[in-house]
Amino acid sequence: MDVALAAGCAVLGLGTLIFWLYRMLIGPVTLPLVALAVYGGASALSFVVLLPVVYVWIGTRSHVSNLAGAVSGCCVLILLGAQQVLLMHWTHPPQVARTTTRLRLLLICLALAAYIGAFAAQIPRQRQFAYFYLLYSRHPRQAPYLVIYIVACTIGEADVLRYCLRYARVAHRWWLRVGMLVTVSGAVCILLYCLIRIVDLLQGFAVVSLRRLEPVAWLAGDLGSALSLVGWLLPAVGPKLSTVAAWLRARRQMDLLYPLWTDLLRDVPQVALEPPASRWRDRLQVRDLEFRLYRRVIEIEDCLCALDRYEARTDCGTEDTSAVSGVRSRAVPQHDLDGVTGPSAETGPHDYAANLDRLVSLARAIERR
Repeated sequence: MDVALAAGCAVLGLGTLIFWLYRMLIGPVTLPLVALAVYGGASALSFVVLLPVVYVWIGTRSHVSNLAGAVSGCCVLILLGAQQVLLMHWTHPPQVARTTTRLRLLLICLALAAYIGAFAAQIPRQRQFAYFYLLYSRHPRQAPYLVIYIVACTIGEADVLRYCLRYARVAHRWWLRVGMLVTVSGAVCILLYCLIRIVDLLQGFAVVSLRRLEPVAWLAGDLGSALSLVGWLLPAVGPKLSTVAAWLRARRQMDLLYPLWTDLLRDVPQVALEPPASRWRDRLQVRDLEFRLYRRVIEIEDCLCALDRYEARTDCGTEDTSAVSGVRSRAVPQHDLDGVTGPSAETGPHDYAANLDRLVSLARAIERR
């Protein structure tokens, strides 16, 4: 087992538990939220008890060899039940979801009771950490609780794979679709772990050793668990990540437009709602960023339109041309400004997104020069 990866998965599970508990504190408590919290807590505990220090401490204090492994197995069965609750409530109408949830939770409870009973009936006498699965799969009397564990894991993860793959194709929310696909990836890794464990059990009655596959099994299980945790979390935190990304993009666009904006306002200062601050003060202003970016685009467009109108009058010989030379000479050569000054004929003055992209392209050209 990779201790660093297992510790990372434990931290991820604990963070997931804290996040869902916080969601329950600030909003209504629903069964899916409770299931998500149970999933995160059970996942974290299943990794914590397998950390070498904790594993040895539990065995020493309880005087039961490999008790931590049994606790980890119970946690896995519990989180499988939480996954079933989520799948039923996300993919079925409420009345159907309640009925199917009761049935599946009953099956999980029976599997959990059988697992604990099989372990208690024949408690392992030899303490084994890294290869305890290989060791006890070779003893038929020890194999029943391992069989219960691996069969439950295989059926549960196959169910996750089937439901998430089916509904990822029809999900309308982008982050929900991404979360389901990440969960599918986790289920595939865990099913690979289950396959190796099934082969362990089948080869337990033979003389072939699969010790070389142990690192692959642990890696697949740990990676699959981490992906599943992230996949169940993404539909909730994904929109917040999009908001942060949009804020960072707006911050970058504000900074790119600053030189062009201030240069134009020197020639047409009357269009500014507020006078420009220094560049560092402008960067430190983080409130109302979307509104300020919108104002910056409008003011740049107004300046360019004003200069276009002024040039039209100078072309007719009614104004002195020296007044419009400022921004032309300071920003970019005339051939770079041709076709980008003022709102374009294709986008129109009210197509904010298109005008923003066009002005950012112009600002990049100025920055390169």
